[in-house]
Amino acid sequence: MKLSTPKLTKREGRYGYFIRIKNPATGKRTWKSLGTNDIKAATKEAERVYGELFKLQDDAKAATRALDKTAKRNNYSTVGEIIEVYEKDKSRACAQKTAKQNTGALKLLLAGAGYKNPEKARLDSLTAKAVRKLPDSRLEPLDRDSEEYDSAVISCNGVFRQAKSIFSKAQLAGGAYDELKLPDLTEFLGVPHLAEEGDDYSFIGVELFSRLINDTTRLAKEDPELYGAFLIASTTGLRKNEIIHARWDWLKVRPDGVTVIDIPAKERFEGETFRTKSRKGRQVPIADGVIEELRSLNAAIEYRPDYPLGHPGLTRA
Repeated sequence: MKLSTPKLTKREGRYGYFIRIKNPATGKRTWKSLGTNDIKAATKEAERVYGELFKLQDDAKAATRALDKTAKRNNYSTVGEIIEVYEKDKSRACAQKTAKQNTGALKLLLAGAGYKNPEKARLDSLTAKAVRKLPDSRLEPLDRDSEEYDSAVISCNGVFRQAKSIFSKAQLAGGAYDELKLPDLTEFLGVPHLAEEGDDYSFIGVELFSRLINDTTRLAKEDPELYGAFLIASTTGLRKNEIIHARWDWLKVRPDGVTVIDIPAKERFEGETFRTKSRKGRQVPIADGVIEELRSLNAAIEYRPDYPLGHPGLTRA
């Protein structure tokens, strides 16, 4: 089998460089991905593939096996390439700090699966088996009834949750990785989280809810700030940070007549910085009766008139 000098080629709609090589078993020529967009790395890999085939030119079956192995190994982009795109993608919802945490979790997960250099691993390394190796190694030496075990479970779930978020539906649908070749990650993304202690959530029963409502009369007098926070949380579903920073001028009336809390994505007001968890603003409807109740409490809360629950810097943790 005569091998010519490697010629690198770009293919429309495909990531990285390709070379045209002859299948020694069939005699047909086919395109093989070199798995990289770096011309120096692609040239080095092409020379390696050509050299490997040249050594096996007298054994067609062995050459075919080597060719197939090379094709599988180089068919997908690397973890490092995904990380580079993800951290630079301005369209993602999370902040740069969170993006670093997510990519760090992905590398940690692969390191737990035995990869010494996770960034060089191909994306087809992201399998269900790889996900399960991390908790297996961390939980095996621990007593299942210990607090350390429960803490390790939460930690492992957090690592997987952050790593998985890199491949969120929004990220994939937004075309962030269109230039990369991704394998089917259904198996990787579909691994269930480990059961955590006390994670069996249930709705508040009618009896308990009635008791809470009945007790609010006492709470409104003894601790109006806590009562106001309970009122907002139970009727609007706002997060703690949103409740603490909520101001009267966030209340807006939409054209359809519905009063909403217009929460900004990020805002700095009189020395206090507020930002939402998702880095996106949103509008949450609030009933007129709740607004009237909060205004009646305002006189009992002496911090600042701009905030229903007082100034964020003075509000309880």
